[in-house]
Amino acid sequence: MTPAGPNALLLLVKIVSWLLLSVLACAACNRAPLVTLHAASPPKLEEGWTQLESADGRVSIAIPGSFHSALDRPKAQSFPTSADQPPPAPAPDAQGNLAQPEQNPNPEAKEAVDRFVNALNTVSSSIEERQRKEVLDEMAQKGYVIWAWETGNPTVTEARTAISVKLTKDVGGMSLQGAATKAKEKMPGDVTVEKVSLPIGDAMLVKSKTINGIGDELFDARYVLLDGGDEYIVRFVTSNGSGRIEPIIDPVMQTFRVKPKTP
Repeated sequence: MTPAGPNALLLLVKIVSWLLLSVLACAACNRAPLVTLHAASPPKLEEGWTQLESADGRVSIAIPGSFHSALDRPKAQSFPTSADQPPPAPAPDAQGNLAQPEQNPNPEAKEAVDRFVNALNTVSSSIEERQRKEVLDEMAQKGYVIWAWETGNPTVTEARTAISVKLTKDVGGMSLQGAATKAKEKMPGDVTVEKVSLPIGDAMLVKSKTINGIGDELFDARYVLLDGGDEYIVRFVTSNGSGRIEPIIDPVMQTFRVKPKTP
């Protein structure tokens, strides 16, 4: 080996290292900055609308009065005990005189009825709590931070007409177009994609309309937003015709707000 051999090897290592650093630096330079949302003034709600907030208070959106939040506690049926009931009104006798009501009805019977009523109320309250837990578990599984349904029960062949806000954290540095392309992958039929401007920033609106096997029009609209590496998808869906929900999607989205992320 010539004396220059070790020096040549060292020079080659330096050149390769410099090339690797250059490639990494170029990759960092070419990486697009994260898309972020910005603050906006509080929305002006339409008459009869209600503003919903996520459990942590970071996300809010307004819904029409025909919808209710999935986080609303269902009203448990409550049965009155004897303490909740007014005493019976005295009935007049044949001469028109008012008889005095019985002051001390059978105490054992009264206590038995009250125990039975309290047991019914306890069961009703436990059913309410179980239903709420099922909703919260489903929201956590789907990644929903807000979920609202149209008031009333759907028919057997209909899904709920609903509005939902799904949060997926740390999706990386994808672009809005890339996020929209991903959102439309499993949507049926002809899907349209357009960029829209909202009070808190830009979003992609991905929308589809299809007809199912029994002739119902299925409507699915998804607003895709990115904020510092997190993804929000605000979805409007119905199986009872687009006219059921499409007219409200833009007014609802004008009220959508996301508070800045804390470090």
